[in-house]
Amino acid sequence: MLITEDFYIKILDKCPDIKQLKKIHCRLIIDGNLVSASHIALKLMKAYSECRHIAVTRQLFDKSPQKDVVFFNVMIRSYVSNGFYETALRMYRNMLKFSITPDHFTVPQVLKACSMSENLIVGLQTHVAALKKGLHSNLYVGNGLITMYGKCNRLPEGRKVFDEMPSRDVVSWNSIVAAYAQNRMFDDALEVCKTMMQSSSLKPNAGTMASLSPAVTTSTSSTNVKFMNEMFMNHARESLISWNVMIAVYVNNSMPTDAVNLYQQMENYGVSPDSITIASILPACGDLSALLLGRNIHSYIKTKNLLPNLTLENALIDMYAKCGSLNEARKVFDEMPTRDVVTWTSMVSAYGMTGDGQTAITVFSNMQNSGLTPDSISFVPVLSACSHAGLLNQGKHFFRLMTEQYNILPRIEHLACMVDLLGRSGRINEAYEFIKNMKSKPNDRIWGALLSACKVHSNMEIGIIAADHLFQLAPEQAGYYVLLSNIYAKAGRFKDVTVIRSLMKSKGVKKQPGVSNVELNNQVHSFLAGDQSHPQSKQIYEELEVIVGKMREFGYVPEMDSVLHDIEEEDKGNHLVVHSEKLAIVFVIINTDDFTPIRITKNLRVCEDCHIAAKLISKIFEREIILRDTNRFHHFKNGICSCGDYCCFMITLEAKPSQILSVYILQNKGLRLTAIVFEREKNICIVMGISRVIVSLFILLGFNNNIKCCLGEIGTASSYDPPYTPTRCNGNQPDQFPLGNLFVSVSEGLWDNGAACGRRYRLKCLSGNNKPCRGGTIDVKVVDFCSKRPCPSTIVLSNDAFSSISKSQKGKINVEYVE
Repeated sequence: MLITEDFYIKILDKCPDIKQLKKIHCRLIIDGNLVSASHIALKLMKAYSECRHIAVTRQLFDKSPQKDVVFFNVMIRSYVSNGFYETALRMYRNMLKFSITPDHFTVPQVLKACSMSENLIVGLQTHVAALKKGLHSNLYVGNGLITMYGKCNRLPEGRKVFDEMPSRDVVSWNSIVAAYAQNRMFDDALEVCKTMMQSSSLKPNAGTMASLSPAVTTSTSSTNVKFMNEMFMNHARESLISWNVMIAVYVNNSMPTDAVNLYQQMENYGVSPDSITIASILPACGDLSALLLGRNIHSYIKTKNLLPNLTLENALIDMYAKCGSLNEARKVFDEMPTRDVVTWTSMVSAYGMTGDGQTAITVFSNMQNSGLTPDSISFVPVLSACSHAGLLNQGKHFFRLMTEQYNILPRIEHLACMVDLLGRSGRINEAYEFIKNMKSKPNDRIWGALLSACKVHSNMEIGIIAADHLFQLAPEQAGYYVLLSNIYAKAGRFKDVTVIRSLMKSKGVKKQPGVSNVELNNQVHSFLAGDQSHPQSKQIYEELEVIVGKMREFGYVPEMDSVLHDIEEEDKGNHLVVHSEKLAIVFVIINTDDFTPIRITKNLRVCEDCHIAAKLISKIFEREIILRDTNRFHHFKNGICSCGDYCCFMITLEAKPSQILSVYILQNKGLRLTAIVFEREKNICIVMGISRVIVSLFILLGFNNNIKCCLGEIGTASSYDPPYTPTRCNGNQPDQFPLGNLFVSVSEGLWDNGAACGRRYRLKCLSGNNKPCRGGTIDVKVVDFCSKRPCPSTIVLSNDAFSSISKSQKGKINVEYVE
């Protein structure tokens, strides 16, 4: 059967697979008379290039007796299409050696090779050649020049080409958009999009959204995000890449709720997520603590066989960690066949966020032992973990390890962690000296860390210095004004608080509203303080009133310092009750079964009053509450928080050596704290802790040989009416329970980090029936800490601190956390 030339051309134009292509090629060789025809040879070259058999394409090119511009164009295009850009440019040089003049088909392909290989020199030479040949006015040449200059970071030249083009199509506009995006000029790229829509008949398409993708990690204004959404919905919704870009824009502009909502619409529009979609949406799930949605996405990943994939697995670890599900994060980590530095860093960060500094350190050490070299980013979470866990010495060790062994120059992130580490440990002066000795200029993160520490430890002097720097570096950041207001408010300087608020008003600085997000049935619900927009608001507030009543039975008193306004105490308490965290917690309680964990994400740091409330609610309702604020995780369970405020602390009371003291129980019903009073030379210490660890703490402090009191039944929730004799331990009562000058010295965690320095605790005298006795309530504040054992005392209150409490009155002292 004779096969005609038209039949061969028709088959080759259909782009046959490689098996069919080889059969056709063999038949052409057998026929003999057609294989040498130039148009058939060109068809074969293109077909082999489509099948990615570029070596055969080159063989056909080399055997061709007539190598004109068309053959060179096909060969150059084949190399470019298969990613051999440098080879394509060498072919272009050979073309010039053969004295073959490039045409308007050659130049765009050469420019594409220059773009992909970022070869500016050949790109400039090609531009000059195009100008000489009059090809620069060609639409495709102009588009290629814009792309080449954009890729080679020569945006002004690219813009000049764009402006001088006699005509433009949508590719021209997309090319200049991409040029701006590749140079991280997101807002300028969006301005080009707006100009295109306003000044031409052309409209954005999926290619426009794709052109913006290099810059989606850059934040932009809410107006621009809205514009992008309109562009996406009206012109580019049919392409998966458009969905990916829009989701990424929402995530990187702190709009996780919008990102999740958009993701959930994909199925309705018949668009299936790919690995890029998943990698983009998982951080949003983490930001919202949307654990159920995250788990569903994980199941989708498994169903679509998208694993193993390092990017997705790392994103899953991060998502589970941010949702407070450390076990699931660890499970993903343990099942990974390969791990990179990002994987290990994510796991270190996961433990650090939950306050498990020791495990974070262990994971970091395991990464080193695995043969991987930690990079600059890897040291940030381990330093942060040391800071949150109060591991001062370990934090200093890792900072030295980074700078001395790995020769990594500290970045602002590392320096901020060190300032935070020192500040949390009560080393305010040392942190300030650290900042003054920094080689690089401290930014707002550095001064912000110091100001936060000053707020915790009530260091007004250095706090004002830090605030002065912050008001210059970040005058629009309301959080820094609020921190300074807190410092003034704690000192009772409400006139200064008013000055700060007036300053904020005059500068137009507005405090960011607190928003708490909680997931229920794959839907994220958001709450603001005093929010009544939710459909269940009436039910939420009714239940909240009941819950607050139960909390008061456990000794709950609103922490008034959480409100900065100089207003009446009753109004302060009412304001605190409706904070967003409380509303979110109550919403979950009324909509879920008993014992269901509650997961909340807040965009600001949790206030002290809400922290107290969450502890009590976790105990009263037997619920685990996992609350992530901007600072860290707070995992509340049985009235205890993972952040460490439950860690043992010591209050030292100084008395005369002749004074006899007694066994005494200090109890907060919600926390079941127990204290033992014992005598040691001139100091009488009350050691408080989680009931059954008290004896071991005595040993840790070196007091085991000096205990002269009856320990009683450790772990009971009962109280002993004072006084008891410390020598007989049989309930015989001495005459009185003497109190001299009140001194307070507190250490948390390892007893040497001073993390409680500056915190306040409330001591309340209660009678046997739990009613306040004479003397009422006094607050004590920790003003110093010690690193030696036994701990020396630091004066806080005067001799008559407890003078109004009857020494002969039977009752108990109730200790409440104030912060």
